[in-house]
Parts: sequence; structure tokens; C-alpha cells
Amino acid sequence: MRGEWQYAAYKFYRSHCDSAVVRDKRNQERDGKKERYSRYYK
Repeated sequence: MRGEWQYAAYKFYRSHCDSAVVRDKRNQERDGKKERYSRYYK
């Protein structure tokens, strides 16, 4: 049940908040991780 509630809250959040801002933040986090990984694996 908790998973269903989290999914509903996530859908509500995505539809009512500015998803572009969320997507930019997520991309920044992913790029930061990529930079860290490339530093380790070079």
C-alpha cells in the first residue's frame, strides 16, 4: 500500500510542480555523478 501511495504522491507532484525544474536538478545530479565516475575510471 505504501508503494501505491508513494506512486500517487509522485504523480500528483509531477502534475502540480514545475517538472522542468525537477528535471534540471536531476540532470545536474547525474552529471555530477558522471564527472566523479570518469575521474575514478580514467
